[in-house]
Amino acid sequence: MRTNNLIFILLIGLVLFSCDRDTEPNPELDKNYSIVGEWIWFSSYSGWAGSYTPESTETKLSLSFTRNDKIVIIENLDTILQTNYYISNEESYIYNEKVDFLYINCDSVLTTEPSFFVIAPPDLNRLIIRSLTDTLYLVEDAFDGSGHHFARNQNKTR
Repeated sequence: MRTNNLIFILLIGLVLFSCDRDTEPNPELDKNYSIVGEWIWFSSYSGWAGSYTPESTETKLSLSFTRNDKIVIIENLDTILQTNYYISNEESYIYNEKVDFLYINCDSVLTTEPSFFVIAPPDLNRLIIRSLTDTLYLVEDAFDGSGHHFARNQNKTR
């Protein structure tokens, strides 16, 4: 009996002390980590305005997401928004299923100039994440809403 207790205690100790704590987030499980980095805009479409690109609008746009839930939006080398974001899995109006939404806090817009990439409360700061690989595809949750394509900047590390 005493030998069984000793073996049991040793096994418990082995299990407790041999487990490592993950120091890096798992990108497969943590969408906030997967979105981290700089994203360069390459095209958009709208149900009411058609398609547009950086060339057709003469606009350069990038989104930079950090690990501490911050986003910086830069348009033509000017920072137009620096705020926080979060990702939530919720029911979509247009897809009738749960999808991941990107929420951007729009209370701290840094410019009074109209922006090409319109983000305005309350609804346009809620964008569906349709793709999150080397391409980020964001869609407004509206039948005639806009969609925006971004490519991950491979020169910037997470």
